[in-house]
Amino acid sequence: MLRRGVGAVSGEVYQVPDSCWPDLDVWEEVPDLYQRSSVPLRDGRRVWLYEAA
Repeated sequence: MLRRGVGAVSGEVYQVPDSCWPDLDVWEEVPDLYQRSSVPLRDGRRVWLYEAA
């Protein structure tokens, strides 16, 4: 598992409507399995991601 501040993650960024986040949180079993966190990208944008709880 990647620890915050160590290493890098590569992947895709998707635009998700605000109204979808509650359903995604249920799907990802927040907060039991995952938590949703806002993190900065190298270009300064911030994105939400799920990381292990």
